[in-house]
Amino acid sequence: MRIFPYLLLFFLLNSCYKNSYTPPRNLISEDQMVDILFEFMILNGVQGANKKLMDMRLENPVNRVFEKYDIDSIQFESSNAYYARNLNIYSDIYDRVKKRLEAKKNDLQQVLEIEKRKTDSLRKIKKDSINQLRKDRPISKRNRPLKNSVLPVE
Repeated sequence: MRIFPYLLLFFLLNSCYKNSYTPPRNLISEDQMVDILFEFMILNGVQGANKKLMDMRLENPVNRVFEKYDIDSIQFESSNAYYARNLNIYSDIYDRVKKRLEAKKNDLQQVLEIEKRKTDSLRKIKKDSINQLRKDRPISKRNRPLKNSVLPVE
């Protein structure tokens, strides 16, 4: 009678161990899982930044990701659970997602820097051209109202 609880515990632990590492029959590949998680991270960031705009443009963004990769939510959940139980694989997947996010961030920062330089140079050109016009125009003409002005001409 004393052995019964130990035997029950042994079978319980043994059955949990065997079931935890069996892959689902429709397992998503690691590369595709990286792509899907990358898309979800981007969506999560966009929704955090401006949820109203996101809702106006995309009706159900999560379903669009599932449609894009031709999977369903159950397949994703079972694959995600399998990879979560295999910590080394899951860690590698998230490291790859993190690298892609950092690369995307760097690309966008470079684009923003280029755009900033363009706008700064356009402002400088505009300011320089206005200053040049002021230099070219004599002082007496600068202070005189224009002919089509509302003010009376003296």
